[in-house]
Amino acid sequence: LNTINLPRIHFLSPSHPNNQIPTITPTPTPIKQQTIIANNGSTEPSQPNLPTPTIIRHQIKKEYPPVDADVGVARSGQIRFKVEWPRAINAFYKNPLLGTGLGSLGLATDNDYLRILGESGILAFISFFAIPFFLIIKTLKIKKTKHKWHLIMLSALLTTLANATFIDVFEASKTAYLFWIMIGVYYQILNFYEKEK
Repeated sequence: LNTINLPRIHFLSPSHPNNQIPTITPTPTPIKQQTIIANNGSTEPSQPNLPTPTIIRHQIKKEYPPVDADVGVARSGQIRFKVEWPRAINAFYKNPLLGTGLGSLGLATDNDYLRILGESGILAFISFFAIPFFLIIKTLKIKKTKHKWHLIMLSALLTTLANATFIDVFEASKTAYLFWIMIGVYYQILNFYEKEK
């Protein structure tokens, strides 16, 4: 180690006078701490030389109502309706044709339709949703068949599109991959039915 000329760590060196290895145990404080009972609304000045004592017991117990799960749901809805969705609509109004640019709306819009309109404009919106619309039209043209796979895929597609109203389905890579795989499988099933005729 001496040939590399690293700085010496003094507390571990044999020439250090204490030659003690530091521990994580705190040093005991010699000041006697007082027990304080917190009272409601008291503003007595504290002694400046003493550390802040630990509060052990409260005289007045406050009872809090149980946490309501609906409060979280209401807050989430208010954030969507009053902050995120208006931000996406304003971005759409700035440039309706091409949008304001990918990622310009921030992390969450919680509505994929408004996100696509705000970030990419009406052209991207039409291009993106032309594919599911095409599959739905193609499904409606199928008359009768003994297999019902096309109906299962149609319900999965409609469920995903409905879900995109309240969360960013196509932004999360896990769901986006599954969505496009589902679209591909759905398209192949419809092609199989056409060949079966």
